[in-house]
Amino acid sequence: MMKSVIDADAAKLAGLQIDLLQKLRAGHITLEQLEWFTHLSGDNRDKLVAVNLPASKCVLPTDSRPILSTEKYGMFWDFGIITVPVDFRHATCLGKIREECGRKFNFFHGDITDEKCSHPTRTLKFGDKFHVRIFRQSINATGTMEERMQFLAAQRVVYTGVQGLALIIEHWYDQLPNGYRYNSLDREEALPHLGDYPMVPYLRVLPKGIYEFCFNHFHRVWRDDNCLVCFYECE
Repeated sequence: MMKSVIDADAAKLAGLQIDLLQKLRAGHITLEQLEWFTHLSGDNRDKLVAVNLPASKCVLPTDSRPILSTEKYGMFWDFGIITVPVDFRHATCLGKIREECGRKFNFFHGDITDEKCSHPTRTLKFGDKFHVRIFRQSINATGTMEERMQFLAAQRVVYTGVQGLALIIEHWYDQLPNGYRYNSLDREEALPHLGDYPMVPYLRVLPKGIYEFCFNHFHRVWRDDNCLVCFYECE
């Protein structure tokens, strides 16, 4: 019995090796990405493997909001419980990361400022506790604005706007997997506007520690490399 199990695992491993080589040759995965994944801790690899796990199977601790069923999005990353630190200032956090992290940004949109993004639905303050999880659209899927907002409403998230993303950038940016765009959404009326258009600031994480802070159009169809940063208020 033991031998048959080992033989089955060996056959599966051989198939995975062939598949991996094919993906490397086709450019669907790079050596840098593979090296990055193999150096992750076991816990963080488990979080990444959860990318295709339906949200209905994700379990939050009892001190966080429940996650309801959806087929469009899967849990991608889990920061666990975070606390807004004493030095976080809602009114100046975007200017602070522009100044302190400026060298890490290949691009920082000139309209992502404390003045233009000053009125999120929920203002963060020292001592606030949140469970922060990141969800990603299903592979090879696109998502509309209506679907995104329905998902967030079903999750009963706290709408922190770009300040929530700024908090992650300031303290935990180096934990974010590269190759994705991270969006902390808000209700349309609370978003900054470029002209007549509501915009969603997002962080794009590129290989080799390069970052871009840009805008997504709120109403556009987003690709599957867009992720939703979700804040759940702890009881």
